[in-house]
Amino acid sequence: MKKIRYIPYGYTMRNGRTVISTEEAEVIRDIFKAYLNGASLKAIAEELTGRQIPYTQKTTTWDKARIARIIDNAKYVGTEEYDPIIDEAIYEAAVSLKRHGSAIPAKRKTMPSTCSVTSFGATTAVSQ
Repeated sequence: MKKIRYIPYGYTMRNGRTVISTEEAEVIRDIFKAYLNGASLKAIAEELTGRQIPYTQKTTTWDKARIARIIDNAKYVGTEEYDPIIDEAIYEAAVSLKRHGSAIPAKRKTMPSTCSVTSFGATTAVSQ
C-alpha cells in the first residue's frame, strides 16, 4: 500500500503535535531559494532525487509536481497548526514567480537590491 503524506513535507508529529522536522525544513528552504534563484521545478526535483533526499520513508524520488505543491503551500509561513519554516516575503516572491513569471508580488514595489541565497550547498548573490 502506498504511503500518503498527511502533513506537509517539513513537518512531523511528536507527542500528538505537529512540529518542524529540522532536516526537511532545510530542504524546504533550499527549494524556495533555488526556485527564486532561477532553478526550474524539474531541475530542483532532479537535484533532490540525485542527492537521495527522502520525500517519504519509502521514496527518494522527487518530481516537479511535488516541488510545485511545496511552493504553493502557504502553511510554510505558519498557521495555528504549523510553525513557520520560511519568511512570508520569500513565499510570496516564489508564488508570484510561479504564477506570473515575476518574483516581485504586485503589492510590493521593491525588493532588496542584493540578497544572499544558499541553494543546495552553493551560496550566490542575487541582484534584482
